[in-house]
This record gives sequence, structure tokens and C-alpha cells, in this order.
Amino acid sequence: MTEIPMDEMQADILASINNFALGRPVRNSTLAEVRDIARTYFRDRYARGEFSLIFDGAMVTGIKAKLGDTPDKLDLSYETDFFPRARYAGQSGDCIVLGFHGNYDLYYAAQGDLPGTLVARYGNSGADYESANPWLLSWEQVAESGAHFHEALRRAKTLGCI
Repeated sequence: MTEIPMDEMQADILASINNFALGRPVRNSTLAEVRDIARTYFRDRYARGEFSLIFDGAMVTGIKAKLGDTPDKLDLSYETDFFPRARYAGQSGDCIVLGFHGNYDLYYAAQGDLPGTLVARYGNSGADYESANPWLLSWEQVAESGAHFHEALRRAKTLGCI
């Protein structure tokens, strides 16, 4: 399998979505169809061996689409999963998988209306994790919290979480 650079993958999937949406108003009713297009795109590329990891231990599996600020705009974020699987018991809640770094499984945990948090899990016990919030700390402080948080921050930025 080969890796597809993020900018090439983004351009490819956005072209597919734009072809679908051409001439159509963006409505909530079309969002499920957009998600289906993206999931099919990623499933087909994976089946052909044309796509593997976006980060060490993480692959993109689809997108989440929601209406943007204007009627002609979609806000897209990526759905990710561990590849081949998480090493530790999963995080609960709305998490975006950021892959592996050293001994850690990395996540970006959405917090509803609150700013998200970076999570680094290092074991299966409920307490076996560290977290850092780039909104409460400066990005420099998060990066100084350890190489795993520096990498989680970089990956979260790449995926558009931050």
C-alpha cells in the first residue's frame, strides 16, 4: 500500500464532492450523501491498496460534513481510525484518532461547545492517559509537555481539528 499526501487526498475527495454538489443548494438532506461519497472513496482506495496511513497508526476512513456559515459552504472534518487497531482500550466520547507516537495512542477529543483536548493513552486502565488542552495552554506549553503532545498537536492541526 502507498500513502497519499494529505493535500492530494483533500483535493481528490473535494473534487468528488464538488461534482456531486454542482448546481445543488447545500442542505442538511445532502450531508448523508456527501458522507457516503467520502466513505466509498476511502473504502475503494483502501481496497485497491492505494491508500494506507495518514499518520503512523492512523488512516482516514471518511468525512463528517456539516453546513457552513453560508448556504453554499460545507464544513468538512475527517473521520479516522487506528490501523491496524488501537493498542489500548479506546477513549469514550467524540474522538478523532491521531495514530501512534512512541508508546501512546493519540486522540483529539471533542468537548461539545468547549475546546477540544489532546489525549495520549498509554494503557488499558481508565486512568492510563495524559491530556493537554491547547486552548488553555499556549501551543508552546503543550509542545513542551512531551514529544507525544507536540506530535498530537501537529496532527490535529493537519486534520483541521485546531
